[in-house]
Amino acid sequence: MKSLGFKPEQLEPVPLVDIKSVSVEGYSEGKFLPILIIDTTSRPDIAELVEFHQQTSSGDVEFHWGSREIRRSLGAPRKLDTIALYLEFKRPSSVKFILEFNIADQGGLIENILLANVICLQPGKEGDQFAQDMNKDRIFAELHPTGFESEWPRLWRKSLIRKYRKLGLNKSDSALVAHNTMSNLRSVLDSRF
Repeated sequence: MKSLGFKPEQLEPVPLVDIKSVSVEGYSEGKFLPILIIDTTSRPDIAELVEFHQQTSSGDVEFHWGSREIRRSLGAPRKLDTIALYLEFKRPSSVKFILEFNIADQGGLIENILLANVICLQPGKEGDQFAQDMNKDRIFAELHPTGFESEWPRLWRKSLIRKYRKLGLNKSDSALVAHNTMSNLRSVLDSRF
């Protein structure tokens, strides 16, 4: 896998403010698209990227999935709690940032991103909501398959089982609930409108 032109440990993840999945005509064959409002108050360069992109027909982005936990622990942790999406936009301006997701709580969002092969980013600030800001500028970034998709179900399942075990379910019930959660979310997210 090609490495990005920056060291991820140099950047803090950009906070997520609001998350929605909507069907947008002309994108991803009618599948639900993940729209993320991200807090750009400390990252005006991201807001500028989105603004510049409105004036151009296309842009370039490189990305990969990974974990900041691995970098912190200098080895693969036994229990991975978060997954990071490393993004490096090349055009219309050069911008690098990280989005970090809690696997157990935001696994459906990660699944949505992987099924749609696209992510929609909208600059914002704490308290912004998609329903109130539907006409704001946003940027679509295509995220082609990288091989992470084959590892993802195992990571998601293990994380959900740990979550349900902490909530008091036994091992077999936790595995069953994790399986059902994943299946139900996939069936909804893979629907086409």
